[in-house]
Amino acid sequence: MDLKATLQTRFGFSAFREGQEAAIRAALEGKRVLLIQPTGWGKSLVYQMIAALRGLTQPQKDFTNATQKAENIKGAFECAAPVQGKTLLVVDDVYDSGATLKEAGRILKQAGAGRLYAFCIARTRHRGDL
Repeated sequence: MDLKATLQTRFGFSAFREGQEAAIRAALEGKRVLLIQPTGWGKSLVYQMIAALRGLTQPQKDFTNATQKAENIKGAFECAAPVQGKTLLVVDDVYDSGATLKEAGRILKQAGAGRLYAFCIARTRHRGDL
């Protein structure tokens, strides 16, 4: 699988940032992946590329409203670890429409997670926000 060609044609980038390609390859091989990168480093590109390669999503930036983003991200996540009854913190660097957090939360709840908390570093401001 030519990840670099997909990166260029589907996402418009010429090179991966440190850690992205390894994380994508590991996830595609069915391994558990924990990727911790700074805000703006491209963590969302990792799960979006995995989902795109599986035929599930397009880049979230391509969509202009919350409904489109929610539909696009649907099915992009899976829970590979036991979470039954556990209290979990779901972290997202930037909260925009909430679609990513909602879908991740939905999958975790389906897998039996107990309480879920969300933590975001920043929030996108939209026209009309106070």
